[in-house]
Amino acid sequence: MKIGVVIQGPLKNSDTLERSLSCVQEFISPEDIVISSWLGEDLQSKVNVEIIRSDPALLNVNENYFDILNQNNRFYQVYSTAVGIAHLLRKKDYDYLIKLRTDEYYCDYTELINRMTSDPRIHSGNMFFRKDFPFHVGDHLMAGPAEEIKQFFEASVTKFIELTNPETFFAEFKGDKYQKTIFPANSALSSIFSWDLTVLPVETVLTLFYLWSKGHDVQLSDQVELMNKYFCPFPIQKFKKFQATANVIFLQFTEETIEGLRDSILGPMYECKSCPPDIICSQRQHQALVCCLIDSFTLDSSEIVSLPNGADNYNSLRCPWRVVDEFKWRIKL
Repeated sequence: MKIGVVIQGPLKNSDTLERSLSCVQEFISPEDIVISSWLGEDLQSKVNVEIIRSDPALLNVNENYFDILNQNNRFYQVYSTAVGIAHLLRKKDYDYLIKLRTDEYYCDYTELINRMTSDPRIHSGNMFFRKDFPFHVGDHLMAGPAEEIKQFFEASVTKFIELTNPETFFAEFKGDKYQKTIFPANSALSSIFSWDLTVLPVETVLTLFYLWSKGHDVQLSDQVELMNKYFCPFPIQKFKKFQATANVIFLQFTEETIEGLRDSILGPMYECKSCPPDIICSQRQHQALVCCLIDSFTLDSSEIVSLPNGADNYNSLRCPWRVVDEFKWRIKL
């Protein structure tokens, strides 16, 4: 049984990366690990594994459309992961692959390896495997058969490159293909936004690309069947120690902070001395988003359920006004 590991991302988090490498190498040999980033990223410390830096400019794509598609470095992340996977598979015929991020660490891979080698689906970290939005896997931590992990990221690279073609860009990206897939019922909210790739969570976009590459004509009604067929949430609490990062809300979860975090937020009354009446302060806005993120974690496959046909279930991170009201009463104005 041969297992390879790709650790993907920028190289600024040297302490976190070093700890991740230390934990991984208790189970995986350094020669089976690669750190995959992109040009311009430098690591201050020395590590005992190979570092590769990809250059998306070599793809020779339309820069104007590429810049739109690469918001928040989403293409860099997908492309560098695919490059890292291809690099590993050229060296050795791996049976399984584990994909990690440079700004996170997980310690003790016993349970993940046991599940990965006994269940042929893609195992995805449950913290970002959301139950409140369709086809939303957690792409921070992924593990599974090498060919499936490879296809997941290669399909996205292929599709992103296609979308830099002006004709495809306007037909799909600025069209309604993604909206019709996710929310066939064009509710008032979904008509306000175009529901294109800049609005959909990138995890959902990657999942759609993967499922389309499998030959599926994806519909919202297929959510439960397809997600259970190809993916399995992995509870990161099975790791003895971990640090998972939610960049969108500037928060790091660890084995010490995740338990009871929601209760600690909802417990105390916050006395706001500067907010005008009926205006929720930035601190409570942030806490509302944290609670929504926690509430959206998928604990296991039983929580992959059918979702409403419409955008009303799309709450939390990108629509904070949906949860602000329930926090107003906690503020003494």
